[in-house]
Amino acid sequence: MLFEAYFDRLRRYVYRYVRSWEEAEDLVLDLFTAIWIRPSGLTGIADLEGYLYTAARNRSLERLRRLDLEGRWRARQSAASAGTPSPPTPDQELDARELGAAIQQALDALSPRQRQVILLQWRGTSHREIAATLGMSPKTVSVHVNRALEAFREALGPVG
Repeated sequence: MLFEAYFDRLRRYVYRYVRSWEEAEDLVLDLFTAIWIRPSGLTGIADLEGYLYTAARNRSLERLRRLDLEGRWRARQSAASAGTPSPPTPDQELDARELGAAIQQALDALSPRQRQVILLQWRGTSHREIAATLGMSPKTVSVHVNRALEAFREALGPVG
């Protein structure tokens, strides 16, 4: 009796959330199945219609959250498999090591203050934050960054 009285109304209600008649029907059927399996769960409910609509809405929202989560997971998996880089060749590894050594050598050649500033910037720290941390003006930070970058351009030449 409960099923016949509310099934169609709940299915239309759930459709507004999930935008699929099949999905709406499945969710409402699951709700009534849960009630059928455990009818004692309905004892003490004063507003049965309110309970059914709330339960249907909650199941719809949970399904949407699950679909969103699955979609994001699939997108990450797809991006990861599409962007899977091939292992570097020995020549690429050698080039990377040489570049790393040249960068380290250029970094070591900087003044201590320029080195501090450029390392903080490479960590994503803003000029304002660097200035506050090192006790200088943001303009001074910009000057140090520019000088450090110029030193890198000179040291690395066409390699960098």
